[in-house]
Amino acid sequence: MTLAHLQIEAERYAAAGTTLRGLLESYPQSSRAADADLLRAYVLGKQYEETPNDDKKQVYRAALGEHRTRFAESPTAAEASWRLSRLEEFDRNWQDAIALLESIPAGSERSGEAQARLAMVYEQAL
Repeated sequence: MTLAHLQIEAERYAAAGTTLRGLLESYPQSSRAADADLLRAYVLGKQYEETPNDDKKQVYRAALGEHRTRFAESPTAAEASWRLSRLEEFDRNWQDAIALLESIPAGSERSGEAQARLAMVYEQAL
């Protein structure tokens, strides 16, 4: 994944996405597959930020959703839930954002942030 990290640092997101996709196709059972897949979703998010449009948003949203399903038992699923909740919140999909924030496990790195954000999203929903 070092090449992908270098490509990301250079803001060459399309190249990083290609590199990560190739790694995931070549080594789908790797112990680092969850990390690589989350990084691939991150790259898609960066591409969306660079040129926001509905197609890129849907690709990013789908990548996060697929990650949550495929790697549900990985700690990376909580991070994918967090990122997806922020996207849903931005789109004012309050109930989806709430459900995603509530799905973040208490022991995860995003737990505290998720609880704080949950209160804000409930307020926005009202």
